[in-house]
Amino acid sequence: MNFHPLHTYYAMLVYVGMFFLKKPYRLIGLGLILHMLTDLNDCVMTYLNCPQCLIDAPARELVAWLANLLRT
Repeated sequence: MNFHPLHTYYAMLVYVGMFFLKKPYRLIGLGLILHMLTDLNDCVMTYLNCPQCLIDAPARELVAWLANLLRT
């Protein structure tokens, strides 16, 4: 998350915006949103198993917050 231009929070806003457009863009937006969610899930699972692996991760705070939420 937030690792390169197509995985930034700004790009994710564009993907959400695409979801509200007409048919071909809606499907593309949905696919990109689902891709971002699976990447986020991967980051959280990595953090849960190896917290020191993501020390320098750009979205470390978000991933740590989600991981702590899952632990409770």
